[in-house]
Amino acid sequence: MSGRRFCPNCGTKLESNVEFCPNCGFKLAKKEHASPSRQAYQQTVKKQGSSKGRQAYHAQPMKKKTKVLLTLGVAFLAVFTIFYAWGSNHYSKENQINRIKSDLIDTKTGLAKDVVADDSAMQVTDAALKPTQTYFAEHHKAANELINYLKEDASFNRIHLVQSGHHMLIFPRYVLRVPTIYATVATNHSNSSITVNGKYIGQVKPGNFASEKQDNKYGVKLRHLFVGTYHIKVKSNISNRNLSTTSNYDLWSSGTVDMGIRTENFTVKSTPGAILYLNDKNVGTLNKKGQLMFKDYPVTDKLKIYVKAKVGSNTIKSQELNYGDVQYDDANDSHKTIEPKWDGLIAKEDAQEILEDNFKDPDEDAFLNGAENKSYQELRKMDKGYDEDDDIDSYDMSCSVISVSPAPNKSSNVVYKITFTFEVGDTERKQVLLYKGASFRSSDSDDEDNESQKIKSIGTGKIVSDKRY
Repeated sequence: MSGRRFCPNCGTKLESNVEFCPNCGFKLAKKEHASPSRQAYQQTVKKQGSSKGRQAYHAQPMKKKTKVLLTLGVAFLAVFTIFYAWGSNHYSKENQINRIKSDLIDTKTGLAKDVVADDSAMQVTDAALKPTQTYFAEHHKAANELINYLKEDASFNRIHLVQSGHHMLIFPRYVLRVPTIYATVATNHSNSSITVNGKYIGQVKPGNFASEKQDNKYGVKLRHLFVGTYHIKVKSNISNRNLSTTSNYDLWSSGTVDMGIRTENFTVKSTPGAILYLNDKNVGTLNKKGQLMFKDYPVTDKLKIYVKAKVGSNTIKSQELNYGDVQYDDANDSHKTIEPKWDGLIAKEDAQEILEDNFKDPDEDAFLNGAENKSYQELRKMDKGYDEDDDIDSYDMSCSVISVSPAPNKSSNVVYKITFTFEVGDTERKQVLLYKGASFRSSDSDDEDNESQKIKSIGTGKIVSDKRY
């Protein structure tokens, strides 16, 4: 059976050694005889290969649920990528520091969300941090220095930047670590009460409060405080007279605040009609002579003094000074004369010297905008006219400044008289002109001599006297 062969074309039984079918003539290929087991294996492999080919060709479509999940996964990844990029920028260290600065200098904004205390026992609230905000709101230069230090991972007056938790569980959250202090207010009268930032603290008690002033034997300890600016008021009844004193203190370390009440006499001199402020409180208007006197007024060395004046449509403010920085009058060690300074205000003698020199011989360097200044051109024309007048044999002039008052933008308003003396033949003629509306402006130079002041305008002159001798 194993040697039988059949024609693959017509099925005729063949002998084992023939090359062509005797029935149909089909050429028979010479094959390698395979065992039944091998044939079965080949047939199985063939069927499997054919089956696999059909399966690959007829792949099953993706299920709808799988497709939805895949789409959602891709969308989530895209949204998360955008969110992370936004968060990395919005919650970057530098941007968080900049937002902290905005809150720090705006007393209308709460600061508690940006702060942790250096003492865990301290309760962090917007109200408790208001003095810290007040200080930096009034000292923008210090606020800028603080921010620069924080960006360099350094501290400023013991204020640090620290990480505290995360924003949205991902991005580091940065806050200020603000120091806390303990303070005591001491005074020299037993029946005194203390108020801090408008809040009543209580009556003073006797004790040793480490005060620099021996008379301050009464005091009260303040609660735990954040560093910053505190408005402290002491009220006392002395000889059946109610007195009080207030001061602003920048508290950056624990210690004693001396608030002894003493009464003194002093006079404030400045521009007539200016309003006087003591510790930011309007206490009166200077009279026509530019004076306001006080007798037995309660003072402290920290009593802040300044004036405000109306100039045209502008209100200008003088420089601030503390009562303790003013010396007593030479002739009276129980009285002080206080004269707040104005930015850019020219001294009377300096104004007089500059005007007199330039009426005699105008110098373009003494004028604002130099040779382009109209007053400079006016004086040059006037001076030339006198020199070329054949009727005038010789002439001279002198200047007398009547008043100097402050003006906006580091300027000064000046009222003065110019007296001309003309020699005309045997006659001497004296002509006096009153100039109003003259103005000087201080230059940016730190030099305080005359060259730091420039003539903006010589004003308008009017003849008030004209006599011949």
